Amino acid sequence: MLNTSHLSFLLCLFYLLVLSKDSIRLDKYEEANDEAGRNFLKKHKMSELTLEPVLIIPGLDGSVLEAKLENAKPPGLCSKNADWHIIWVNLNDFVVPGLLQCFLSNTALNFDESSNTFSNAQGVSIRPRDYGGVGGIKWMVPNLKQGKYFADFIASFEAVGYVVGQNLFAAPYDWRYAGIQDGWNTDTINLIESIYESNQNTPVNLIAHSLGNMQMDQCLATVSAEWKQKYIGKFISVAAPWSGASEALRALVSGELPSSLSSVAITASSLKLRPTERTWASLSWLVPDKYFPQNLPLVVTPSRNYTVNDIGTLFESLDSTLSKVYQATLNNPIITLGVTDVQLYCAYGTGSQTELWYDYTDGNFDKDPVIHYDLLGDGTVPDYSLKRCLELQPIQAVEFDLRSHIGIISDPDFIEYALGLVTSSSSSSKNGVFSEKLVKVPARQQ
Repeated sequence: MLNTSHLSFLLCLFYLLVLSKDSIRLDKYEEANDEAGRNFLKKHKMSELTLEPVLIIPGLDGSVLEAKLENAKPPGLCSKNADWHIIWVNLNDFVVPGLLQCFLSNTALNFDESSNTFSNAQGVSIRPRDYGGVGGIKWMVPNLKQGKYFADFIASFEAVGYVVGQNLFAAPYDWRYAGIQDGWNTDTINLIESIYESNQNTPVNLIAHSLGNMQMDQCLATVSAEWKQKYIGKFISVAAPWSGASEALRALVSGELPSSLSSVAITASSLKLRPTERTWASLSWLVPDKYFPQNLPLVVTPSRNYTVNDIGTLFESLDSTLSKVYQATLNNPIITLGVTDVQLYCAYGTGSQTELWYDYTDGNFDKDPVIHYDLLGDGTVPDYSLKRCLELQPIQAVEFDLRSHIGIISDPDFIEYALGLVTSSSSSSKNGVFSEKLVKVPARQQ
């Protein structure tokens, strides 16, 4: 919010509500759809179902974030003090002139090279919204119900009989830091133990999407095998970038609007976002790792090509701070094998055009590159990375043809599959869950 006069505020409000109404679709609400849950109940009687507790861990930029400002130091006319308010996603920041710089300043991370640690901007506190509840993962813009994320998934679980706060929970997190959050690990371990005890000592099923898999893997690496065997039921890994994603590399090189906002009609210059994105540890953490093809150029310029082995050199030529952040995340690998000793299930989309490598034809990283695609990924994560889940010895892997990285969460077939895994019926032991180790689910008929 700007510290401007009342007249200026009214002008901004006029801009938001009138001039930009079509661009941000203020009149378009995305109500939650519980179709998958209702379909599940056509096959199973609610009275015969046992609902095992579930904890959802969302993906990169999938947690709504709140900020509090206390003598903050943002530029220009940005507010220096403000009580807790939504900072991600607040559409005003992307459409009202002057507010984007406030958002970027307040969400940038500081990196301390001497300790390899990250911290918030001065005077800024940021937390995930509704930790333990689901209010921070249903829609990316919850007040407007725009940018649907877990809304359909949660509505379908509720249709089957799940109750938020009783046997359905979520553990959102500050995704800028990714796995480097000791406080979140402790809180989540305590939450799991509490859920277990309040559900008659029933192990808790984890459903993690995208970066949430790495986040939970890091957490589980801090506990013993005995603890996991006692407190964790099934771990359903959804669309996990176990070896990173090329889009993270492009965001750091030339900037990118987060893909989670693809369903929200906003515009912002990727170049303006880039300096702040380069401070987010999570993006460096998700740069493709050594398990990508060693001889595949990921960034091509007239002077040289860069493979996974050359990313450090590329970042050093771009930004010394970015290079140091990247080196720090290399000490915190994507997979720590915390998912061992759990019942792992892999689910991911396939058959969608997915970014793989980039051609900066004139060597100018301030311009958008020519994007080259892989046709086997989920639209965000390449096939190489998704299928690395198979190396983690899952009980089962399910490939959902033509389901996108975010779209799979709302896909009725996937939701019914997840429901089948976390419920049991007195009249059926399978609940429609596939018996094969590798299953391919065809695209849905339109």
